[in-house]
Amino acid sequence: MCHLDYCNLFLYGITDDLLQRLQSVRNAAARLVSGTRRRVHITPVLQWLHWLPVRQRVEFNLTLLVYKAIHALHRRTSQRLYSWSQQPDVVISALQTLPR
Repeated sequence: MCHLDYCNLFLYGITDDLLQRLQSVRNAAARLVSGTRRRVHITPVLQWLHWLPVRQRVEFNLTLLVYKAIHALHRRTSQRLYSWSQQPDVVISALQTLPR
């Protein structure tokens, strides 16, 4: 499964036809892993394996990347402000320049 997830952020915005092909590969992998027959509906199998559909997986990874980027930026800003705490005038000017 890691090969299907590798760089899947680049899949954001691709055509529905290509997403459907990837979903078919993922469904086949789910059937192989779970030993489920082809006639059995795949949604419960994907839920049992805790696998998101391809489109949702791509959107989840993109959202997670944005979340991590925002919070890493926030952490760095907080660390800089903390290191400046010995100089109150620098802290005040830094706080005035932060976006609200």
